[in-house]
Amino acid sequence: MSSPWRSIPNWLSALRLLGTPALFPLVRLESPAPFLAWYAVLALTDFLDGFLARRWHETTELGAMLDSVAD
Repeated sequence: MSSPWRSIPNWLSALRLLGTPALFPLVRLESPAPFLAWYAVLALTDFLDGFLARRWHETTELGAMLDSVAD
């Protein structure tokens, strides 16, 4: 059995989890553009991790936990 960390969907969930704290300083900037751009990237990772995991049949317990925490 391969490691669940070899799964791109799990990496996308981890990126979303680690990238969420970056929203806090961005929201304080004068321009909303950086916040909105990073929020869109995080939203895209949310969509892609679920889509790819189902399409590639790479659902894992780690992925389910990461997705729940990141959401």
